[in-house]
Formats: sequence, structure tokens, C-alpha cells
Amino acid sequence: MANTRLQLLAMALALLGWLCMLVSCMLPMWKVSGMSSSSAFLAQGVFEGLWVHCVLQGTGDMQCRTHGSMMSLGTSMQITRALVVCATMLGVVAFFVALAGAKCTTWLDESATKTRLATSAAVCFAVVGLLELVAVSCMAHHIISDHNNPLISPDMRREIGLSLYLGFGAAALLLMGSSFMLCASRGSDRLQFL
Repeated sequence: MANTRLQLLAMALALLGWLCMLVSCMLPMWKVSGMSSSSAFLAQGVFEGLWVHCVLQGTGDMQCRTHGSMMSLGTSMQITRALVVCATMLGVVAFFVALAGAKCTTWLDESATKTRLATSAAVCFAVVGLLELVAVSCMAHHIISDHNNPLISPDMRREIGLSLYLGFGAAALLLMGSSFMLCASRGSDRLQFL
């Protein structure tokens, strides 16, 4: 019974981490800049995401456009996009494998098979968490390097946006869910404290 609850907690944490990763991927706030004019009417903020580039006018209007082509993106943006897409797809697979291997489901009767599936799901969730962590770390490193580069004009400097913080949180939730899933799939008598 304790393992079942721990597995459900692990799946909930991993699902929450995957959803945070998805929201982080869709939000256009990976790189942000503050308002760049002394006049409130002319001020504008810039938000760059994995898929779109947005400009917020001082009047409150926001205009977004998708990135033109893959070739116009920087290397770190291309790497981040690829890692996040791979992590998202692997997260879907991991969740369905976790459902099949959960002790509370009746899809499979054999306990050894369920244990192997739960362990596989834990490994997949760990890989998803690591992919997300590498993706947001790569982008954060690029933003910080550009921000501290004296050759880049102050108007072109960007700061770390909300999506990166959300991505770090998503990676942490996925890694916690993975470790809980791994603990729950190992030994039925050892986890009687829940």
C-alpha cells in the first residue's frame, strides 16, 4: 500500500514537472529586456521565446511574430529547442509507461513486469528532467555570457526570463518524481513509513 501511494506521488510530481516544462516551452519569456526608453509612451520591452519574439509597447500592446527560420536562430536557441522537444516527447512516453507499471492499475497482472515498467518510467523521467535541466542551463549560460559581454550594446542585452525559472522548477519536479518512482518500484516491505 505504501508503494502504491509513493508511486502515485511520483507520477503526480512528474506530471506536474512535465506540465511546467510544457508551459515554459510555450511562454515567450526565455530572454527578456526591460523597458528601453525614458518616455513611458515610447518604452518597449522585448520578450524572446523558443518559438516567438514579442515586443511590448509602452501603450500595453504586444506584438508577437514567430522566428523566421532555423538558420536565423543562434546555436544555443537551436540546441534548447531540440532538447525541449525531445524531453516533451519522452515525457509522454514515460507517463504512459508509468501508468502501465503502476501497482494500482490492472492492465498487467505480472508483478515483475510492472516493476520493470515502473523502473523504466523512473529512468525516462530522470532523462526528461536532465534534458530540461541542460536546455535551460544552456540558455541561461548564453544569456549571462551575452549580458556580461562588453561588446554587446546595452540595448541588445537580455536577462533571464520567467520561462527559465519555470524550466528549472520543472526539472527539479521531474527528478524528484523519478527518484520517488524508483524508490517505489524497489522492494515492497522497505517503505512502510507512508
